[in-house]
Amino acid sequence: MRSRAKSGQSGYRYRATLKGHRIDLDSARGRRRRLIDLATRIRIRLEREALAGRNALHSLNETDTLHRLAGVPSVFEIAGEIQRKRRVAR
Repeated sequence: MRSRAKSGQSGYRYRATLKGHRIDLDSARGRRRRLIDLATRIRIRLEREALAGRNALHSLNETDTLHRLAGVPSVFEIAGEIQRKRRVAR
C-alpha cells in the first residue's frame, strides 16, 4: 500500500479540503507556500542531477553521497533567489 504522502493524501492542499476550507493561493501565505513548493521541486531535481553519476557501489557510501549533496543549495536559498529575480523583473 502506498503511503499517504505518495498518493497525494497529505499536505496543506489535502487537509484544507477535508476541513472545508478553500485554498487561497493568492494570499500572502498562499504565495509563500507556492514559492516553497516550487523551490522544493527545484531542490529535488538538483539532488537527482547531483546523484545521477553514481554507480551501485557508491550508493552504499554515505560520505560520497553527502559530499555530492554539499554543493546543492537549500530550499530557502532557492526560494530567496526566486524572490530576488521576481523583484528585479517587476
